[in-house]
This record gives sequence, structure tokens and C-alpha cells, in this order.
Amino acid sequence: MLLYHIYIKTTAGTPSVFIIVLGRTGKQSFDKEDVNKLKDISSSIYAALQRLETVNYIHFALKQWENVFNSILDPLFIVSTDYDIIRINEAVEKITGSNASAATGRKCYQVFRNGQEVCNDCLVKQVLGSGHSSTSEGVVCFDDKSILATAYPITDEKGLTSVIQYNNDRRAEFKLYKQLVQAEKLAAIGMLAANIAHEINNPLGGILAYSQLLKTGFKESDTVYSDLKEIESACQRSKNIISNLMDFSRDTSRDTKIVFPTRKLIDDTLPLINICLKSHKLSINMNGNDQMLISGNMGQLQQVLFNLITNAVHATPSGGEIRISTQMVEKGMLCIDVTDTGCGIDENVLPRIFEPFFTTKEKGKGTGLGLFVSYGIINEHGGNISVTSKKDEGTTFSVYLPVWSEINDSVYNQTV
Repeated sequence: MLLYHIYIKTTAGTPSVFIIVLGRTGKQSFDKEDVNKLKDISSSIYAALQRLETVNYIHFALKQWENVFNSILDPLFIVSTDYDIIRINEAVEKITGSNASAATGRKCYQVFRNGQEVCNDCLVKQVLGSGHSSTSEGVVCFDDKSILATAYPITDEKGLTSVIQYNNDRRAEFKLYKQLVQAEKLAAIGMLAANIAHEINNPLGGILAYSQLLKTGFKESDTVYSDLKEIESACQRSKNIISNLMDFSRDTSRDTKIVFPTRKLIDDTLPLINICLKSHKLSINMNGNDQMLISGNMGQLQQVLFNLITNAVHATPSGGEIRISTQMVEKGMLCIDVTDTGCGIDENVLPRIFEPFFTTKEKGKGTGLGLFVSYGIINEHGGNISVTSKKDEGTTFSVYLPVWSEINDSVYNQTV
């Protein structure tokens, strides 16, 4: 037998060795010509194996590059100097709805904006003109101001060949920023309320006291009596507004909190609003959460529930259905839903409903403080409040509160 080895380097780093064996029967030995022929065969096999290994390496590198490209969560695309799309990642596919195969080779402005010419303020155009990277706040490609885009030139020995544009999707950052702005608004109005509440409350108390004193000198049938009664009523409404502001701005962290079941919170709130519910159909579905325990300020949480039910009544002035339901949405979190079948809330209004003094009610029928104060109370209890609504179909306010699981029977009997 005549043996010849082939040594191949692989992409894995570990070399492979192949052995070619030439056998012959009989006593005739191999001559130099036989050895040369085996070397020629080995060289051809070596070239084929090396080529195959190179192809495998190219496929591996391309696949690895493609995986890295698609793993970037922000939109990323590459275009030629003629604005033809060379490659887009999966994030771009989600925004445009076009897959990579359908977009490749087409003009970027056709795929992204369905246009017939290069976009105004196009970053790619700026890079092609200057040869340097360019950044824009609010990318025109996707018509989205929450995306910060930067385009970079790709060059080789011949010069600029294409442009890669990275689009930093900052929608989540913008959402957090809006939440921060809302929190700052709430803190500012709380400070304002704390500073002016007492100054307003004192003269109101005087007006209320004198109106009550004057009222005793007249009969109920007198015109002046009804006027004084109206003054008294207006003073009481004003004092309630100031009281709500003071409750919101006051630090309640040291208030005594008790533990009570969810059903008790609902049952103790309904008598306060029964008169308003006479023309409505009320349904309560606890879904087995009647005795789920909540730790908090009973009066404040009743105020939240009272506000939500009152809003539901106002949304259905001619009568309708109001549903109160509870459900466990995740471990340790209970959701109380208040749903009505009323007029709904316009989608342009929804982002503002928790702002102080914002109301959609008629003048004189709402102060714009109910949901604002409710928002603060729920946050104080470590929870959250949200709303979903469809115009002319109804609205659902969802209050999320942490349940109190670390409790024994003795504590329960003392606090409930």
C-alpha cells in the first residue's frame, strides 16, 4: 500500500488530516511514476477540500453577520449610492411591513414612504454629498419624531460605495419622559395646594358661618333665604375642592393603615352613591376575590371608588349598565375594574384625564380634581390606575392594588 496525507486547516481552528491509500495486489512494488500520480491526485483533492472549507467559512461568516444585523432591535438599513436598498434588518420590516427580499433592490424612499423622489432632509443624501456621517432628530424615513437617526458612509479603496443608517428607537424613552413630566406636574400642584389652601379656607369659613347665621333670621319661603342657602352650598363645594387638594398634597405615609377585604371596600362605598344608581343597572363580579386582603387607608380608597362610580354615572345620564369586577392580574396584584356602557372618552382626551383641573364635563359640573386626586391616592398605596375607552361604547377604569398576603387571623380580626 502507498499512503499520502492531506492537511487541511478548518474555520474551527482544529486541522483535519485526510489519508489517501493506494493498494496493489501481487509482489510488484510502486515506482516513482506511481508516487507522482498519487501526489497529483492528492493535490486535486486538496484543492477541492480547501475550496469546500472556504465556501463553508463564507457561509458561516455571512450567517453570523446576518444574525448580528437582525439582532439589533433598532431599525437599521444599508443603501447604495443610487438609494437602492441593499439590506434591511427585522426591525425595519416591522415598521414598514416589507420583508427583506421584497425591499432589496428597490429605492428606499419607495419602500419607506411610498414616494417617487428622495425625501427632503434625507440623511443618506447628506452623507453622499459630504462623505461624512450625519445625524437627525426625528427621521424622515419613518415619519417618527421619536427616532434619532445617524447615517454613516461605507467606503473601500475606490471610495464611498454605500451608506448605513442606524435609527435609535426612543419611544420607550419618550414614554418614561412623559411619565416623569406627569409626576412633576402632580408634585407641583401638590405644593401649590399646600401653600394656598389655608389662605383660601379661612375666608371661606367666615362666609359660610355668616351665611348660616343670616339664614336663621329668615323663613324658608323668603327669597333671601334661598339666596343664602345657595351661598352656603357654594361655600361647601369650594371647601370640598380645597379639602381634596389638601388631602393630595398632605404626606399620608404616617397615616394609620388597616387591612380589609376587597368586598368590604366595595360594600361600604356603594351606600354613599346609591341615590345616583337608581336608574342604572349595577352588577358586581368578585371572581372569588371577596376576601382578598388590601392594606391601606380605607377612607382614601373609598374616595377613589366613589369618584370612578360617579364618573360612570355621569357618562350614562339616561341610565345604563355599570359593572364592578375584580381579578388577580399577576402575583400579588389585584385589579378592580369599574366599567360603564356610556358615551366613552375621545382618544385625543385620554392622555390628559389625570391632569389637575382637566374635565370634560359642562361648566359648573366638574372641578377636574376627582381623577387627579385618585391618581395620587393609588400611587401612594403602591398601585396604579389606567383607563381604556371607546367612543360611544363605554369606558373601563382599572385600579391595581397590591394584596396583603402576610397576615394571620388575629391581625385580621383586629383590623377589619
